[in-house]
Order: sequence, then structure tokens, then C-alpha cells
Amino acid sequence: MLSGRNSLGHGVGLSLVKFLVNLHQGRVEVKSAYGEESEFIIYIYSRCNNYRRE
Repeated sequence: MLSGRNSLGHGVGLSLVKFLVNLHQGRVEVKSAYGEESEFIIYIYSRCNNYRRE
């Protein structure tokens, strides 16, 4: 078992995130080092200009 996890799960979480982010033409980045926790960064760009600047 991996440190900090109670169960291994089914492994679909990251695949689902990648699929949904790709639908929005975004990207997923990962920062990882052996023996350390991994950090996932998700970028989804807004193409909507329907807001007011104050």
C-alpha cells in the first residue's frame, strides 16, 4: 500500500480528469519526485468574454 492512501481504488480518476480537461482544450501537468507526493496542475482556459472589468 502506498503511503497516505487507505485503499488503491480502481485507477480511473486520472484518466477521467485527462479526458475532461482535453474536452476543454486544457492540459494536465505533474510534478513528481521519487518517494515524494505528486502534484497535479490542471489548466483550463476561459474563452468567454462575457464579464465586466471593474
